[in-house]
Amino acid sequence: RVWLGILDKDLIGPSKKFLCGSTPTIADYFAAPILTLGDLLRCDYAAYPNIRRWLATMKALPSWPKVNEAFHGYAHAIKDQPFHTP
Repeated sequence: RVWLGILDKDLIGPSKKFLCGSTPTIADYFAAPILTLGDLLRCDYAAYPNIRRWLATMKALPSWPKVNEAFHGYAHAIKDQPFHTP
């Protein structure tokens, strides 16, 4: 949660469209897929509005659907399965 807070408030903040300004960089392309793993884990980013906005911006890029097609297919396939813990 500490790192998500830093990402939300300090790195993205309320005014940046992407991590390093107004255009996507390699930092965005590396970080966004890591955070979208939260879709599989059912993470709630409600406490991080800037992260949510940034992820929505990344997911709206024209290349996002094709690049992430397999990931989204897998996420859809397991969306209703319960997590098993030891």
